[in-house]
Amino acid sequence: MPTTPTLIVVALIGVAVGLLIGRARWGRADSVTKAPPAIAEQLAESERRVNDFAEAASDWFWEMDPDLRFTYFSPRSVEVTGVPIDFHIGKTRQELAGEDATTEKWQQHFDDLEARRPFRDFRFMRRGHDGRLQHLSTSGKPIFAADGRFQGYRGIGTDITAEVEAEERAALANQRLAEAIEGLSELFVLWGPDDRLVVCNQRFREINAAAPASTQPGTSFTEHVDMVMALGLYMDAKGREDAWRQERLARHASPTEPFEQARQDGRWLLINEQRLPDGSTVTISMDITQVKRHEAQLIDARDEAERANRAKSQFLANMSHELRTPLNAILGFSDIIRNQSVGPLSDESYVAYGADIHESGQHLLNLISDLLDLSRIEAGAHQLTESDIGLSDLLGALSPVFAQMAAEHEVDLAVDQPAAGLVVKADERAMRQMLLNLMSNAVKFTRAGGRVDLNVTDTEDGLAIIIIDNGIGIAQAHMATVLSPFGQVASGLAGRGGGTGLGLPIVKTLIEAHGGSLKLDSAVDSGTTVKLLFPAERVASRAVS
Repeated sequence: MPTTPTLIVVALIGVAVGLLIGRARWGRADSVTKAPPAIAEQLAESERRVNDFAEAASDWFWEMDPDLRFTYFSPRSVEVTGVPIDFHIGKTRQELAGEDATTEKWQQHFDDLEARRPFRDFRFMRRGHDGRLQHLSTSGKPIFAADGRFQGYRGIGTDITAEVEAEERAALANQRLAEAIEGLSELFVLWGPDDRLVVCNQRFREINAAAPASTQPGTSFTEHVDMVMALGLYMDAKGREDAWRQERLARHASPTEPFEQARQDGRWLLINEQRLPDGSTVTISMDITQVKRHEAQLIDARDEAERANRAKSQFLANMSHELRTPLNAILGFSDIIRNQSVGPLSDESYVAYGADIHESGQHLLNLISDLLDLSRIEAGAHQLTESDIGLSDLLGALSPVFAQMAAEHEVDLAVDQPAAGLVVKADERAMRQMLLNLMSNAVKFTRAGGRVDLNVTDTEDGLAIIIIDNGIGIAQAHMATVLSPFGQVASGLAGRGGGTGLGLPIVKTLIEAHGGSLKLDSAVDSGTTVKLLFPAERVASRAVS
């Protein structure tokens, strides 16, 4: 739609044309008085009106002759540019350019003038009389006589400095705003009143990189959600896509408090949406992945502490029974001996009582040893005393002990004898303790008539000592319990449970101190397979003479 100054210019040009027609008909201005009085008065009034409009307008007017030299500038040009009118008269546009006239913009303008084409809003800069840089705009129309002869140009000039400076300030403000948005550590996106994407930052584009079309300006929020959801990037939408979509769209339509959203790669966002007065919506999302991980760690630590507390409570309950039983036996049998309750000390019955006292004392010693071992391990005070241990020699020394355990529980036993030269660099006492603990568990939790096998396997990855039983097994849900200190599971074998629940945790800690690992595979009523895995660098072979 034309601006007010433009409308004025049109009116003025119309009036001017009328004047020119009048001049052509009646002669030059100085002969107006020779015209009929009524006509002369009309022409004078029209000229006065043109001058009044020209002086009142914020723009100025100019004319060129057929040689494209300026012949007229309205007085307003002096007020705007500070340059006298006479300075312009007789000069061409090239001579008054005020800036480099060799640019493509100027060459196009000169071509328009030479081709007698109208032009509109040709913009250029010049230095004003006060030294301030001015931005000017000019528009012109070629004038032709009735016979088609070119007579020059008429046009208008406008000072657009304030407008350009305002545009530059707005552009700078927009640039700074864009830089600020890009610099945010949060994800930022602005949805317009029509709920289509207006602008977003790199963080928002990065998290939706798998769906680049969803971050393009003009994309509706619904389209964005559908594209991202189709790629499975909304982790908390899986399995309930339709319901989740409706909930998300409703939440976006009526934003309230911030909410959490699970995204791909285990990332979490805290999303805050705000509706603006014009109907736009700003979405700012903070990456809270580390916070969520820390929360999960705290929850795991709390659960672990609670499990440890329950395990210790159970341990204390078990220990009270484990300690009281041998202590009662020691006190009872020693009191019989002290009082010679069954006769003189020469009576053979005392020998059996002494054996019972010794067995009870040994049981107490084992309990105390386990407790001390655990306390040293937890305190980090357990030091390995390493040496080259021949596995054949070690298993040969322990086999009688294993055989006695198996015989007491009526379990068949088979111990594989490794190659005589197979050597493991390890702490011998720790090796004995690990094997005794594992064999004791295998025998203890295998029913009479069952079987326990001990095998040794030497591979490129290292050495595996494997103990296999076909006993009662362990449910998968109880695996973590039996590997935690004081963890015990009801065995279902009356009289065979007992113990402190420290055996497997001690074995696990000792094998890990050797750089190895403990692997446990079990199923209820199918038995258990335990593997002690030593790394290859601890295994060697030596010549046997």
